[in-house]
Amino acid sequence: MKFRPLSFFTWAALLGLVCLGGHQANAIPEVFAGANNTSTGAQVDEERAEDLLDGYRWAKGELQGEWAAVPGIAGAEKKRRTTNPRVFGSYGEIIEAAYHRDQVKAVSVSYLDRARFFEAAQVDALKRGVLAQGEEVPVRWKQQTAKAFRKRFEALEGSLPEILKERADRSPRRATVGRSRLLKTEFEDYEIGDFQVRLALEEDLAVGLVILKREGVVDHFRAPWLESGSRRDREETFRAAVTTTDNRDVLIPEVPIYLQGNRPDCGICTLGMVTHYFGLRFGIQGAVAGARVRASNLRRGDGILEIYDAFAEEAGVRCQSAPSFDFKRAQKSIESGCPVIVFRRFDADRNRMHSQFAAAFAKDASALLPAADAEDRATWPGDEAPAHASVVTGFNAERGEVIFMESWGEHVRDRRMRFEELEATSYKAFYFKP
Repeated sequence: MKFRPLSFFTWAALLGLVCLGGHQANAIPEVFAGANNTSTGAQVDEERAEDLLDGYRWAKGELQGEWAAVPGIAGAEKKRRTTNPRVFGSYGEIIEAAYHRDQVKAVSVSYLDRARFFEAAQVDALKRGVLAQGEEVPVRWKQQTAKAFRKRFEALEGSLPEILKERADRSPRRATVGRSRLLKTEFEDYEIGDFQVRLALEEDLAVGLVILKREGVVDHFRAPWLESGSRRDREETFRAAVTTTDNRDVLIPEVPIYLQGNRPDCGICTLGMVTHYFGLRFGIQGAVAGARVRASNLRRGDGILEIYDAFAEEAGVRCQSAPSFDFKRAQKSIESGCPVIVFRRFDADRNRMHSQFAAAFAKDASALLPAADAEDRATWPGDEAPAHASVVTGFNAERGEVIFMESWGEHVRDRRMRFEELEATSYKAFYFKP
């Protein structure tokens, strides 16, 4: 049965979820997760460090104050405090908690983030008329903002270590988490009761701390099974994750969904999905490394390529980029248990058609996508269309289809596209090897 798209589709609900990136052939879909979000909770004049060090509240999963859920890997809950009190004497800007099985597993406090600081300052300057929308930011304003950032950094650098030393049971120790140049983070570790407080002070970049139970402290961003196994073990694990269905779909069903929310972060969310599948657990302990990633991407237009390499290195896999998607190469990758990330051109009408076909195929597995003829090709997005990132998790060679997923939720898992369309509309593909 040939499938043809319906004339009407409830599309508005998805418009806020797609990644509308740049229009150039080498455009990067977006910056690191959250970099465009300058909103922080209102400050409240109260000290809450003791509440964040309450083991009973951790076990109950009921931290003091109001917390709101934030996007992340489905099944790995993370919440953000809606107001920002003082923590160890200084106001936090973003306070988040990670949960597992309804118990708190880690808390992070971001006091200062260079990208967020400059973006918030620019928004404020535009509101006050100091800067004009669309005009180049004056060098003098940049210098003044950098001076203000430096002043804030020095204040935190002077106060936080002193307060933590007074509270700690012993002198702080140096610790390093991560391996890659971009993500490796230096901490000062303070032991306070059953907790380890890890303080990161990165000059001209960020100030933050992470609170962990002492038994949960590690020096890497990897899942335990990944840290302990050999490369051959990992290869066998990933190959075993591949399934073949009755209709000859070859599929990797275990790639998790990273809930993107309303942020234009598909390139990073898809990377998070794939590297989480490979065993990377960047998590809440990587907040300061995340600030470094955002800064690198703001300073270099091709920074996302370095980000992909760094995440792959942390996950213990190799990442190879190609200028476009190749169906034959992707088949070999999927058969070995390795998903493929594709940067491609996005079109709302085509996306509507793929959504409609997914619904039709779920009811009738004999449904077929339109042939990749001249008529159909005329509806494919061109080089000037917005950029988007998807994860290819399977294929059906007999049907000539790729099976892919988005970072919008489970409702966009296992969508289908003719391989000719993805080859023609892609402008970058990332292949991984254990």
